[in-house]
Amino acid sequence: MEKENGFCALPFVQYSTYNGGRYRLCCMAKEPEQLVDQEELGIAGTWNHEYIKDVRKRMTSGEWLPECVECQHLERNGIVSSRQWENKQWTDVIDEVVASASVNEWEVPQPLQFDFRLGNLCNLQCQMCNKEASHLVSVERGAMVSKGLGSNHPDWYDNEADKKKAILQPGIDWTSFEEMLEGARKIKIIGGEPTVAPDMFRLLDAAVKSGHANHIELSFYTNITNMQDKWLDQLSKFERVIVNCSLEGMGAMNDYLRPPSKWDSVWQKFDKLVKFSNTKQGKRIKVRVTTVNQITNALHITDFWRFA
Repeated sequence: MEKENGFCALPFVQYSTYNGGRYRLCCMAKEPEQLVDQEELGIAGTWNHEYIKDVRKRMTSGEWLPECVECQHLERNGIVSSRQWENKQWTDVIDEVVASASVNEWEVPQPLQFDFRLGNLCNLQCQMCNKEASHLVSVERGAMVSKGLGSNHPDWYDNEADKKKAILQPGIDWTSFEEMLEGARKIKIIGGEPTVAPDMFRLLDAAVKSGHANHIELSFYTNITNMQDKWLDQLSKFERVIVNCSLEGMGAMNDYLRPPSKWDSVWQKFDKLVKFSNTKQGKRIKVRVTTVNQITNALHITDFWRFA
């Protein structure tokens, strides 16, 4: 199948949510004009919704969808897009999945990959974050706006100063999801901070107790402030795990950019995680560092990476 056009594997293999429970094609896609009510339909109902089936049909013909302008822009500028990356990741199954869908009114039995946003509950209010990923950032900026200290930037719109009102729910349909674990190959998790979200541990428990963790690749992002021996043990049960640790600098730079975290505590937990990944039990765990390069830490990056 020719894939050097608007075709993308993700609508055929991945179920993706956004904080607040909204469905989306992927983390790069713009939301369609007519939103799909994932909370009402659940995963099973959303997965083969008329909108999704139409997307599959149009993509197979090579059409570039309006939702996919970000990938199209990257490719025009010679940068590998998420579309190109995912097409490569799913080469072993995508032709078969598309062929089956094409003779079944573009329906696909179930997702092979889940990309969940577990709400915006977070224990930090990082300088470079926004209300969609941290309810504490929403509270901070909402209070500032109410005092006339706000910005005209879109990230400052509709920030909620009340902690309870600021929390966006994940909206996971657990009944459908647990039934689909048997056929799942990959699960991606982003918050908020997943390790303070109850749904993270509900997901780990479901995968481990059902015995399906051993055929699932799990990846998630964490600020590495909350690490428990229980979830280290659970992670070791998965086929493969990628833990992306968000670190922007060391010492006072961390404490300034990621309040109220403290560098000594963060580094202690990070060091423990790395050492566990080098044991026989934790050998399936790969630890990565992700850094938001910004004007505040630009002159500290080199020293940080040398230290790391």
